[in-house]
Amino acid sequence: MSEFVPVMEFEDFLEENGKIVDQVVYLQPYKEGWTKEYVLKYDHRECIDGSRFYKNENDVWRGWFFSFNEVRAKNFECLSVQGDSDILKKIIMNEYSGK
Repeated sequence: MSEFVPVMEFEDFLEENGKIVDQVVYLQPYKEGWTKEYVLKYDHRECIDGSRFYKNENDVWRGWFFSFNEVRAKNFECLSVQGDSDILKKIIMNEYSGK
């Protein structure tokens, strides 16, 4: 992958930047499940399993992010997604690039 884009291991990122990340986007299915037709879509929604995540410690999100207990996030949101990797690319480019 490093042939195409800059790559950094998450452990190295934490060493360089500390244990607080700017944004966590939790990908989840649609609560109502799939419809009869396959439609590429996404929506910012209330967390289905939101009780696992809570605000704590001076207004930062605490949870088990990226398999790390000690990582905190300044911002946290849930995103219901139905689609393929191309829809994820569009979401990142349209909503999160430059943040």
